[in-house]
Amino acid sequence: MESDAGAIRTERERDPAFGRAITPACAQVIAGRLQASRLRLLNLYGPHHSTNDAPAEG
Repeated sequence: MESDAGAIRTERERDPAFGRAITPACAQVIAGRLQASRLRLLNLYGPHHSTNDAPAEG
């Protein structure tokens, strides 16, 4: 989702009903992106990628 934040802010101030509709929609997009980022970071740096997981030689 790409948008002109200034235009959205102006329209939200002009039309409160629009603001009430767009705010949860934007929040849902942001939450989804944060969750996806969190999962990518866990995949990269999670405990299953620890360097201490190698079996001991003996």
